[in-house]
Amino acid sequence: MAIETQNGYPSIRITAGERVLRKAAELVPYEGNPRRHGEKQMQALRRSLREFGFLRPLLIDRENRLVAGQAVLQAAMAEGMDVVPCILAEGLTAEQRRAYILADNRLAELAEWDRQALRVELQALNDLGFDLELTGFSLEALPFRLDGEPPAAEEDAEAPVQGRAPLESGRCYQLGRHRLYVGDATSPGALDALMDGAKARLLLTDPPYNVNLYGEAKPRSRTDGLRVLNDHWESEDAFEDFLAGALAGCAGHMEPGAAFYLWHASMHAVSAYHACARSGLGVRQQLIWVKQSFILGRQDYQWQHEPCLYGWKPGAAHRWEGDRKQGTVLRFDRPVRSAEHPTMKPVKLFDYLIRNSSRPGDIVLDPFAGSGTTLAACEQSGRTAYVAELDPGYAAGIADRWRRLAGEEAAAA
Repeated sequence: MAIETQNGYPSIRITAGERVLRKAAELVPYEGNPRRHGEKQMQALRRSLREFGFLRPLLIDRENRLVAGQAVLQAAMAEGMDVVPCILAEGLTAEQRRAYILADNRLAELAEWDRQALRVELQALNDLGFDLELTGFSLEALPFRLDGEPPAAEEDAEAPVQGRAPLESGRCYQLGRHRLYVGDATSPGALDALMDGAKARLLLTDPPYNVNLYGEAKPRSRTDGLRVLNDHWESEDAFEDFLAGALAGCAGHMEPGAAFYLWHASMHAVSAYHACARSGLGVRQQLIWVKQSFILGRQDYQWQHEPCLYGWKPGAAHRWEGDRKQGTVLRFDRPVRSAEHPTMKPVKLFDYLIRNSSRPGDIVLDPFAGSGTTLAACEQSGRTAYVAELDPGYAAGIADRWRRLAGEEAAAA
């Protein structure tokens, strides 16, 4: 078919007709519209109408059938509007009208946000005291923090674990959108049960450090019964084999290009590097978490930092959601007490890493969940956590921690 041209460019028909006012009750929505508009969106649209007015007219045909704007029409009617502004769509065939209803929704989804420009705009509005919820953005779901934003909703210091019934080992539990497997993540079939065919976009894990924490060397170092399982191996080779096997299992459930963060003890850095290489995960950088104070021990220099290996699974380009100002030194205060687990990491630290290497809705895998910091950070940042924990008591602590965050109980998957 020949394409009409003007000055060498294809001629685009103007199919937007006159602007008219129509009674809202007389407009006919398209029954086959596959888009569903939930209560949260309706409330946001109603607030938008009250703040900005009815700026963008609905798109209708000569028979008052909606072509675009069904959700806005619903919101306007809920606000009590009897008459709404419309633009007539002229010259569309029935097939084109049907296709445009899909295209109008889908084409907008294909755009991507310029994160830096978005942050600048939201920061400017926030500084002016404007309600950012009116833009459709939620501070909790943003992939970055604004200056002056209050701290994460969950505090790191939690209630003790005593008296909590352990979860059943070998079972998978559903915690809202998150999943928790109770048992050894390195055992055959464990990760298959946890992932249920899904692929992780990020691996963030804090496995045992092989330092025999609070073991025989310091029997009275804790009085609350907290301990770390699988934290003492007979040899360095045995520990490396354990770590390599765990990482290889995770790699099989990660998307190509998925990033990983592996926390480890400085004394076992070589084993951590080798384990990553053996599992097919490519180490790119080492990050250092600097704490606000050191942990008093028996060595000459008191430990005040922990290292973390960062990289990604080969096979595709990795995803970086941060800007170019992020450094390898991470300064986050450690929890003032570790009531849930003896090696708790701060939620803010994990939240920072998650936002840098994933997007809202992405799956974050953690086979050594411990106190559940990964799940807590995912709950606050809009990600989905798939975690495993060997100790049924700590697993119960994770479920309880999530209950305090979300107000819901864990259910068998």
